[in-house]
Amino acid sequence: MDSFADDAFIHDKAAGICFDPAKLRPLNYVGKHFRVKGPLPLSRPPQGRPVIMQAGSSDAGVALAARTAEVIFTVAATLAVAQARVCPN
Repeated sequence: MDSFADDAFIHDKAAGICFDPAKLRPLNYVGKHFRVKGPLPLSRPPQGRPVIMQAGSSDAGVALAARTAEVIFTVAATLAVAQARVCPN
Protein backbone atom coordinates (compact mmCIF):
# COMPACT_ATOMS: atom_id res chain seq x y z
CA MET A 1 0.00 0.00 0.00
CA ASP A 2 1.23 3.48 -0.80
CA SER A 3 1.32 6.16 1.89
CA PHE A 4 -0.05 8.84 -0.42
CA ALA A 5 -2.59 8.84 -3.25
CA ASP A 6 -1.24 9.69 -6.72
CA ASP A 7 -2.54 13.26 -6.53
CA ALA A 8 -1.85 13.88 -2.81
CA PHE A 9 1.09 16.26 -3.38
CA ILE A 10 -0.20 19.60 -4.61
CA HIS A 11 2.98 21.72 -4.27
CA ASP A 12 1.12 25.05 -4.32
CA LYS A 13 3.79 27.40 -2.96
CA ALA A 14 1.63 30.51 -3.28
CA ALA A 15 -1.16 28.99 -1.17
CA GLY A 16 1.30 27.30 1.19
CA ILE A 17 -0.15 23.86 0.51
CA CYS A 18 2.18 20.91 0.10
CA PHE A 19 -0.24 18.00 0.12
CA ASP A 20 -3.87 17.10 0.76
CA PRO A 21 -4.02 15.35 4.17
CA ALA A 22 -7.25 13.59 3.12
CA LYS A 23 -5.14 11.64 0.61
CA LEU A 24 -2.72 10.32 3.25
CA ARG A 25 -2.92 6.58 3.90
CA PRO A 26 -0.97 5.52 7.01
CA LEU A 27 0.60 2.09 6.64
CA ASN A 28 0.61 0.86 10.25
CA TYR A 29 2.14 -2.41 9.02
CA VAL A 30 2.98 -5.17 11.50
CA GLY A 31 4.89 -8.17 10.19
CA LYS A 32 7.05 -10.99 11.50
CA HIS A 33 10.33 -9.07 11.35
CA PHE A 34 9.40 -5.37 11.55
CA ARG A 35 6.59 -2.87 11.95
CA VAL A 36 5.95 0.54 10.42
CA LYS A 37 3.72 3.08 12.11
CA GLY A 38 2.29 5.93 10.08
CA PRO A 39 3.10 7.00 6.53
CA LEU A 40 6.42 6.74 4.74
CA PRO A 41 7.54 10.41 4.68
CA LEU A 42 8.49 10.43 0.99
CA SER A 43 6.61 11.28 -2.14
CA ARG A 44 6.33 8.69 -4.87
CA PRO A 45 9.06 8.33 -7.46
CA PRO A 46 8.11 9.46 -10.99
CA GLN A 47 7.47 5.89 -12.16
CA GLY A 48 5.07 5.27 -9.24
CA ARG A 49 7.01 2.55 -7.44
CA PRO A 50 10.67 1.90 -6.73
CA VAL A 51 12.52 -0.12 -9.35
CA ILE A 52 13.20 -3.65 -8.06
CA MET A 53 16.79 -4.75 -8.74
CA GLN A 54 18.53 -8.07 -8.17
CA ALA A 55 22.30 -8.30 -8.07
CA GLY A 56 24.08 -11.52 -8.92
CA SER A 57 25.10 -13.85 -11.70
CA SER A 58 24.51 -17.22 -10.08
CA ASP A 59 21.78 -19.50 -11.38
CA ALA A 60 19.78 -18.81 -8.22
CA GLY A 61 20.30 -15.03 -8.54
CA VAL A 62 19.18 -14.96 -12.16
CA ALA A 63 16.16 -17.14 -11.36
CA LEU A 64 15.21 -14.81 -8.49
CA ALA A 65 15.54 -11.79 -10.78
CA ALA A 66 13.37 -13.44 -13.42
CA ARG A 67 10.62 -13.96 -10.84
CA THR A 68 10.79 -10.71 -8.90
CA ALA A 69 12.98 -7.99 -10.41
CA GLU A 70 12.78 -5.43 -13.17
CA VAL A 71 16.58 -5.06 -13.49
CA ILE A 72 19.42 -7.54 -13.14
CA PHE A 73 22.71 -6.05 -11.96
CA THR A 74 25.49 -8.41 -12.95
CA VAL A 75 29.10 -8.49 -14.10
CA ALA A 76 30.27 -10.38 -17.17
CA ALA A 77 33.61 -10.50 -18.94
CA THR A 78 32.05 -9.81 -22.34
CA LEU A 79 28.74 -8.71 -23.83
CA ALA A 80 28.25 -12.18 -25.31
CA VAL A 81 28.61 -13.79 -21.87
CA ALA A 82 26.10 -11.31 -20.39
CA GLN A 83 23.60 -11.88 -23.19
CA ALA A 84 23.90 -15.65 -22.88
CA ARG A 85 23.31 -15.33 -19.16
CA VAL A 86 20.20 -13.18 -19.15
CA CYS A 87 18.79 -14.02 -22.61
CA PRO A 88 19.48 -17.76 -22.92
CA ASN A 89 17.32 -18.25 -26.04
